[in-house]
Amino acid sequence: MSNPFIDRSNLIRVPVSGIKLGMFVAELDRPWLETPFLLQGFVVRHMSEIRKLQEYCDYVYVEKQGRTWGDKKDPFRANFGLPKRHADGSGESGMQKRAKSSITKKSPLEVMMTSSPHPVSESVEAEHPVARQAYESANKTVGQLLEQARMGNAVDTEAAKEVVTDCVDSILRNPHALLWMAKIKHVDHYTMEHCLNVCILAVAFGRHLRLPKEDLVKLGVGGMLHDIGKMRVPPEILNKPDKLTDEEFEIIKTHTEEGRKLLMKS
Repeated sequence: MSNPFIDRSNLIRVPVSGIKLGMFVAELDRPWLETPFLLQGFVVRHMSEIRKLQEYCDYVYVEKQGRTWGDKKDPFRANFGLPKRHADGSGESGMQKRAKSSITKKSPLEVMMTSSPHPVSESVEAEHPVARQAYESANKTVGQLLEQARMGNAVDTEAAKEVVTDCVDSILRNPHALLWMAKIKHVDHYTMEHCLNVCILAVAFGRHLRLPKEDLVKLGVGGMLHDIGKMRVPPEILNKPDKLTDEEFEIIKTHTEEGRKLLMKS
């Protein structure tokens, strides 16, 4: 068991034949990455999950009662709760009191379901020329940002925010126009178009989740800059058409650290 957020004193080992609906599976008998489960810890809600656990595991570790995360933050939910030490609530730590008060906060799903969907205010035909202009402007800016990164300079995040805001405005009016622009592919400009397309797809999905405009802009900027560190990878490795060697793959993996260094300068 390797999850540092789990309070193991509240776990019990159960053979997969004994898994019941409602149990919280905290750990497996194998690494989570060797299984199809997305979350490292989840409540069993469907028989299909039991069958999948039986397919991959011999036994699992479940919580004896409820979800206990000790004094550490649950990384999977914002409104996590901690069990009371006493029935009357006495003896609770400050962390537990704050955690209990946080239960009243809405989950992201509740926020989405209680927010009004963004209305479509323009037809695709009317929005298309505006979306094309926003796309071309954003494409040009992405090229400039990648060149800044290639030179090791600070990345102009304000310029990114400006063009992303134009994209957000277009997607809020009608997402389909800019999504069609994202289908454009040029082999020679793969990294540039990939960064922009991730931005567009992320904002479109955020619109579907009914996120407010300011969050959509943050989401879009994150999508646009997510691969900025690749510009610090030698082009002969980045654009190599053949299979990478183990050494080259290790160099490719450094692009996340390089991206962080670039953005920390901004």
